[in-house]
Amino acid sequence: MPDTVSGVFHNDKVFALRCYCPSILQRWADRRRNWPSPTIVQKVVSLGAFVTPVGFKGSDYKHVEWRICFNTGEAELVNNLNDTQAKVYVILKMILRDIIKPNNKEITSYVLKNIILWQAENTKPTEFHARSLLYWLHNALRELRTAIAEKKLSYYMIPDRNLMAACGLDGALQRKWVADITDMMDEGPRVILRLEKIRKAIVASPEPMLWFSQKRMELEMLMLEFSIRGLQTPIPILIRMADILREVMMQRTDQEVSLDICIDWFHRLLM
Repeated sequence: MPDTVSGVFHNDKVFALRCYCPSILQRWADRRRNWPSPTIVQKVVSLGAFVTPVGFKGSDYKHVEWRICFNTGEAELVNNLNDTQAKVYVILKMILRDIIKPNNKEITSYVLKNIILWQAENTKPTEFHARSLLYWLHNALRELRTAIAEKKLSYYMIPDRNLMAACGLDGALQRKWVADITDMMDEGPRVILRLEKIRKAIVASPEPMLWFSQKRMELEMLMLEFSIRGLQTPIPILIRMADILREVMMQRTDQEVSLDICIDWFHRLLM
């Protein structure tokens, strides 16, 4: 069930049942990997799985089919991305929203999340650092282009499942997006300037923009965590969200402000 809060926070609510599937989780845990750590792997396994009444698109039996998913485990994985990995994820989401602009969810942020998780698992964590951000963004765009061109992307938790199998991409749109992403990759670092809000902010005030963009990216990651965990969101995450809002507002005014203004600023940060 699609849901919107205050016209800003969009999410889908789905009824789910706990699912016991130790063999699937153990196969995932047994994979050779560079990330996450063994401790986090075991925590993801302990969080288990769910089944939801969502059928496969185009199936004659989709009204009676169920999908197995690992929402809490995936939230834990996203929470353990390092700073560079998280920023690549956020920039990819901005590119999807502002440049690619899918009309019918042919490509979703869930596809992007899987690209980032595969990227993290297959690479030593030390290779993700501030100076390599644009390299990994280029790498992620290449993976997205391949997924679109081949209509194939393995689900991170169950590699036999193809996330692009029923994406609904027609030939013309598929070719256009492959060409668009190729153009973005050819641009190199300048691709960031395609994102209007970043471009305008850099031109207007580069140093404050750097600080502001870091705060906004961090808040987006925390909101992603909150949207997944809901009422189970750890208190430190909620406190950090409030701290970010306070830090941003202190840059604009040293006067006390009303709750309505605080809420308005929170919305502006995420728009």
